[in-house]
Amino acid sequence: MNKRLKKILQYTVFFGIGLFLTYWQYSKMTAAEKDIFAESIKNANYIYLVPVVILSLCSHISRAIRWRYLMVPMGYKPLLSNTFATVMIGYLVNSLAPRAGEIAKCSLLGKREKIPFEKLIGTILIERAIDLLCYFVIILITVLLQYQRISEFVVDMFANSVKQGNMHPLLKLTLIVFIITIIVILIKYLLKKYTNHKLIDGLKHKISGVQDGFKSIKNLQNAKLFWFHTLLIWFCYLMQIYVGFNAMEFTQHLGIDASFAVLTLGTLAMILTPGGIGSFPIAVAKVLVLYNISNAQAESFGWVMWGATTAIIFVVGTLSFVWFEYVKVKAQPNENT
Repeated sequence: MNKRLKKILQYTVFFGIGLFLTYWQYSKMTAAEKDIFAESIKNANYIYLVPVVILSLCSHISRAIRWRYLMVPMGYKPLLSNTFATVMIGYLVNSLAPRAGEIAKCSLLGKREKIPFEKLIGTILIERAIDLLCYFVIILITVLLQYQRISEFVVDMFANSVKQGNMHPLLKLTLIVFIITIIVILIKYLLKKYTNHKLIDGLKHKISGVQDGFKSIKNLQNAKLFWFHTLLIWFCYLMQIYVGFNAMEFTQHLGIDASFAVLTLGTLAMILTPGGIGSFPIAVAKVLVLYNISNAQAESFGWVMWGATTAIIFVVGTLSFVWFEYVKVKAQPNENT
């Protein structure tokens, strides 16, 4: 099987999962729920989606600025326009295949700005580690703000998982850590045993580049601004939901506590399927029913929010791809060139 066909099949499978979740959830609705869903979409106050879209765009710009800060310590100063364009292209690719966008944006920016691919991968790894830490903080705040409501939901979720015979999440995490540890030990063994092998030398060079990118966090020239943009990214995510509540009458009364809860489960949904298609509205619905909102209404809010933020990715991502392909912006000279 050639690589292009393999990628097409991969994208089709992941996208198909999202479409299946959409159809499956909609088919579960009763006729009355479908009427509520349609009515909610129809009567939404879409003017509130304007600030939602602006906040979404701000988070993407901030992410591009933050990523650029990680490249400067290695002697690379890519244009912000190039960095932003590749970030948006990465989101666009991620809408089709999870995590593939990270590879795409590193490849595109690396070629345009003459930055080694492996070093960019290293910066992406440190970014994801920081985002994961932020996500854990969001989860902690969510639990602290509404311990009783959220704790019951989590207990029920784990109980259902056990009843269905699924592997316990902690066991899954332990297994993942074990596998990663084995892989690291194996790589270290091969590097030590076959020190002079040509293939090993090439591998060492690649690993060294990744390490350079990962360690760039230690040598930040604008550390305060880097952490400011980290907070700004997640603040924009939170405010998108908080402001978005005003778009529908039945969610207008919800506050910041519900915003944290939606962000917590919604973020997980964005990881599970490409761009969160299908899974995001389901995740939002599971949260909002805890606030005495009907499932159909909750899903309609999820679809409106997903549609607004995804539209930005598809429109700006597509324009970025066209601009990147046909507008050749001269890269700035790097210290390493």
